[in-house]
Amino acid sequence: MVAWRPSLVVDQVAVELFTNLDNRPAVLDRNQAENISRVLYPIDHNYEGKQLRLRQEYFLVSASVRDIIQRFREVTPHRDLFELPYKVAIHINDTHPALAIPELMRILLDEEHLLWRDAWDICYQTFTHTNHVAQTEALKHWSVEMLKTMLPRHMQIIEKINRDFSQDVMSIQTMSERFLCSRNCPSFTLRMLWSVRRIYYLSMEFCMGRTLCNTMLNVGIASAVDEALYQLGLNIEELVDIEQDAGLGNGGLGRLGACFLESMATLGLAGMGYGIRYEHGAFHQVIENGWQYEEPDEWLQYGNPWEKERPESTQFVHFGGHVIEKEKGQRKWVDTEVITAVAYDTPIPGYRNNTCNTLRLWAAKASRSFDLKTFFHGDYIN
Repeated sequence: MVAWRPSLVVDQVAVELFTNLDNRPAVLDRNQAENISRVLYPIDHNYEGKQLRLRQEYFLVSASVRDIIQRFREVTPHRDLFELPYKVAIHINDTHPALAIPELMRILLDEEHLLWRDAWDICYQTFTHTNHVAQTEALKHWSVEMLKTMLPRHMQIIEKINRDFSQDVMSIQTMSERFLCSRNCPSFTLRMLWSVRRIYYLSMEFCMGRTLCNTMLNVGIASAVDEALYQLGLNIEELVDIEQDAGLGNGGLGRLGACFLESMATLGLAGMGYGIRYEHGAFHQVIENGWQYEEPDEWLQYGNPWEKERPESTQFVHFGGHVIEKEKGQRKWVDTEVITAVAYDTPIPGYRNNTCNTLRLWAAKASRSFDLKTFFHGDYIN
């Protein structure tokens, strides 16, 4: 299991910044960056809440898709991205990580310089999807203007996908060809027999429960540990109760994600989960004077012994900016806000089969460790 943490990138500071006396928005950029992985499900009844929610969803998919491509190239350094669908399957848990599709398209088009047709074929074969909502009214709706402001290049890609889909729907011939082609791929089937395809599971939530007891059971050491602790005068049940649940989500969507990861490991499938390393992914409920209140769940207060930080897997996520057109019709996304996604890996062992997959969680950090320019502007309250 891999978790991502957001951070800022350090840039050089001019001496003249020390003489500027207006210092109010000193840590505003850093707060905005790190808010991404602070709380699961921010209140999104207003524009700012919706904006933070969209930033969370894109932060997850951008860091994860880049990491998946990087891992693919480490394993198969001499193969191009046309072979990605034969090695990689990316599963989207509900609609939250749906921006993974335009993000992969953007990378293939703008960074790898593939043709639209080739990029779309790669995406078409790589992604799978589980939808838990039947009514369209219950689906998340994003403002077009918000998308254009925060993710202008992705909005262009989404609009073209919509246009192409509309043309396909109107053309029975095109739809028939797609139907037949998707079911007559002997070369694809043949290659699957000779290679291992990795499954990548993207979810905004993971309800993993307590790790210690589950790990001892899966590895087959529960009885031995129980006996060893008894010899030391300790009670294993008391120690298990000390562990806090990872605050990464709730039941339903979160528990489904955890079950997928554990099942893949138990079945011996090469799989990996991607999520966000929320500081407050769950809350304690308390009753005061007959009223219910929620308090933050400080599950990371004493650290997490199961996770390992992976600085070598750090990714950079972009927001805002604008799109410029270069020669030969190529487009480039420029002048963006950059958020650092720091990876944290947690092992997911299978049940007594010597298989261990990974959950990678991303933590958001500002791309500058501290913005001295805004500090010396005077507003450091926020």
